[in-house]
Amino acid sequence: QSTWGSTKANLHKMATAATASTVAPAAKAGSDLILGLISPKCLDTFLSGNIFDAACLKAVISKCLGYGIVVFSLILKVPQILKIVKSKSVQGLSPSAFYLETLVFTISLIYNVLKQNPFSTYGENAFILAQSLVLILLLWKYAEGRASYFKYLLITITYGLSVFYMLNLPEKHWYLLGLVPIPINIASRLPQVFTNLSNKHTGQLSLITSALNFLGSIARIFTTMQEVQDQILLSGFFIGAFLNFLILAQILMYWENTNKATATASVKKQKKKE
Repeated sequence: QSTWGSTKANLHKMATAATASTVAPAAKAGSDLILGLISPKCLDTFLSGNIFDAACLKAVISKCLGYGIVVFSLILKVPQILKIVKSKSVQGLSPSAFYLETLVFTISLIYNVLKQNPFSTYGENAFILAQSLVLILLLWKYAEGRASYFKYLLITITYGLSVFYMLNLPEKHWYLLGLVPIPINIASRLPQVFTNLSNKHTGQLSLITSALNFLGSIARIFTTMQEVQDQILLSGFFIGAFLNFLILAQILMYWENTNKATATASVKKQKKKE
């Protein structure tokens, strides 16, 4: 009963995190932000004519970047989703990469909520997680030689139990939620990197989504250094940025090969229909 009570309390905390963090994102620092972006002290500094104050500029830029990332995360994976729906194909996409990436965003969301970090420093995790779940459903729908429904049910149950366990993790072990995504993030990206190297093309990977992933991880390095100063999170973002860069570089490097491969796959699919 106490375990269920703890789960409900943490779920409530997750549900109210966006509102609480937006209303008082600087509560830990003991001051309220005006419009969620600038402290009264920095506003006074700017109004006095000192618009190039380094500390205040960094703080405001960090908040703007943070909320910008959250807003753009609403459409981050939409190009990838639309590309799959249009082609009705998941050619060249690694299922393990999808699963592990979803797990990373789940763990990161729970970790930041439990730590009560400002919503502007992690809010994108919630929206990207929702889109990642949609991508997994599309993967199941369009995968060649689709697995049994029992396998999909087993994956869903395992995921649900994992979330339940994380929500009930004792506070002294919360740091593990910050550490675990690092190796998982590596494991989620490397299969895609090796799949691309093996195929010599990047299949249905979206250039726009990959570019936004890379730029977002770079921006998160800055906002984490400025607002959270969590070395565990910072290490994860550095590694994530490097891996996102590798995938983006592969998309650009194999661009012509990818166009040929997708055209060939489309012709084969059309012939099967006929």
